[in-house]
This record gives sequence, structure tokens and C-alpha cells, in this order.
Amino acid sequence: MENEGPRLKEVTAWEAPKLERIRCWLLAIVEQGRLPAVDRALAGNALGVLGDDRDFDELIEIPAGPFLMGDDGGSGASPQHEITLPAFKIGKYPVTNGQFSAFMEAGGYQ
Repeated sequence: MENEGPRLKEVTAWEAPKLERIRCWLLAIVEQGRLPAVDRALAGNALGVLGDDRDFDELIEIPAGPFLMGDDGGSGASPQHEITLPAFKIGKYPVTNGQFSAFMEAGGYQ
């Protein structure tokens, strides 16, 4: 699909609405989570070629509350127990390669 990007500029005005419908369908596949992860990843890759206007820096708030942590499988590594977490924010989407590159260029894990 890497080579398809330049060809998308050749889409005629007649074909543009079809392309936009496909882009919207791909976005729905990625966002609704009704398909297996591998299929959502493929849809996301195609969406990246067609144009993905989601805000990948968007954060969502996780409310404060109880969280069950540890292992209940008897491995003894860390027994399952409940902790109370404060409210926090987390990325709505997984980190992109571009975001990770920017992170590393800014000093990464140093």
C-alpha cells in the first residue's frame, strides 16, 4: 500500500465521494472494535494511506476508583489485591511510530 498514496491524488471528482465512503467505513472498523485486532490493524493501515484525521494526541480521563492488581493463578509472583487509583488521563489511541520517533528524538528514556 505504500505506493498507493501518490495515486490517490489522481482520483477524479466523480470517484472522490466513493473514496470518502471507504475512508469512513475504515474509520468505523477501527473505532468500533467489532473485528479482531489483526483486521482492525489492516483497516488502520489502509486508513493511513487514504487519510486519517483522528487526533492521536487525544487523552481520555479514567476516573478514580478500585483496580484489581496481581495474579490469582497461584504463581505467587504477586497475589491479587485491590488498590485505589487516582483519576488519570491516558492516550485514546496506541502510540504511533511518528509519536515514538518524536519521543526518542527529544531524549527518549534518558
